[in-house]
Amino acid sequence: MSSSTAESASVICRLMDAQITDKEFDAAVARNKLLHDCKTKGFERLKSLGRFAGGIEIKEPPKTIQMDPFEFASMGAKLVNEGKMTITSWTEQCGRNPCDLRYYCDKYGIELKRKAIPADERERIYVKARQMINRYGTRLNITAQRCGVSATFLHDIFKSKGRVYNAKTIRIERIKK
Repeated sequence: MSSSTAESASVICRLMDAQITDKEFDAAVARNKLLHDCKTKGFERLKSLGRFAGGIEIKEPPKTIQMDPFEFASMGAKLVNEGKMTITSWTEQCGRNPCDLRYYCDKYGIELKRKAIPADERERIYVKARQMINRYGTRLNITAQRCGVSATFLHDIFKSKGRVYNAKTIRIERIKK
């Protein structure tokens, strides 16, 4: 059985049997004193030197705005609808995720303008994505980034056209019935 008490006992036995020299004994005491000081007194001096002083990174909690859900939804919807902020930037500032804003806006009946893409724009994105994938063999995620939309959005467009993305062949294919 190996435990810290067994190890301590073996160290004491070695010390008592004088199997180590005075120099080794003093080094062990100094090591133990440093460890004891760190555990009892903490690292206040290193903390006082700065954020990265002494190789220790002190993580500061992100500054977030604390507010109740109704206030969060109403202010967020106002900022997003006026175009002053995006949903993502507002929710990050409040320490929440975007689905929270959508949920609370729906719950309290607050209008939140979601980014709606017109039909002609959807058609243009579909044609461009299909060419990039089928002709040039571009993966779906890269295609989505270049088209300025999400991969889920592309999946939805393909599904509405009766098509599906095949990741193995990197092709847009007809949905098989």
